[in-house]
Amino acid sequence: MLFEPRELFNAGFQFSFCAVLSIIYGYKKLDKMIPLNQQIKDRFGDKPFLRKCLIYIWGSFIVSLAAVLGTMPLTIYYYGIIPVFALFANVIVIPLIGIIVLLGLFFIILTVFSSFLAGGLGNIINLLFVALNRIVSYFNDLSYSHIDVSIPPVWFVLIMLGVVFLIFNISIRQVRILLVGIVISVFLILGLKNSNSENIEITF
Repeated sequence: MLFEPRELFNAGFQFSFCAVLSIIYGYKKLDKMIPLNQQIKDRFGDKPFLRKCLIYIWGSFIVSLAAVLGTMPLTIYYYGIIPVFALFANVIVIPLIGIIVLLGLFFIILTVFSSFLAGGLGNIINLLFVALNRIVSYFNDLSYSHIDVSIPPVWFVLIMLGVVFLIFNISIRQVRILLVGIVISVFLILGLKNSNSENIEITF
């Protein structure tokens, strides 16, 4: 930001920070809101391996949910879509990206000591990256992988961010359900409006 303040208006910059902030801010709130974690511990207390696997899967799902909720307004604003399968794809994609980043750090260190070992690790990272791309492409190619909607104005995006913030913070169950219902209704209205639109804008 110090060297290139215009990055603030870069979509990738905004997505990255919104996703991370949503995960940091919303993970514990969502986990408390949907107390499945404790239920898994209570039900599978005598099966430690299965319990750990289920807790890990549930934790990945909550991370994905927090990231998707936090970036949803930006996704609608920049791309005019509501991702449907992203919530489930992220359960696989997010841990895989974590592994790739971690191995990438080791790769940088190895290049100082041994180009042979670094080359071997680089091949492993490349295979994981190919697998990552194929997983993302698979989910993207599924029917109804996303819902096309009309691109809203900036003020509407800010309102959506406010609603996401409220969903994270309101403890009254009925109010939270009402907010989610309003959000879904708005998304459906945006989708219906988009389906009847004859306007198209192409940017090169």
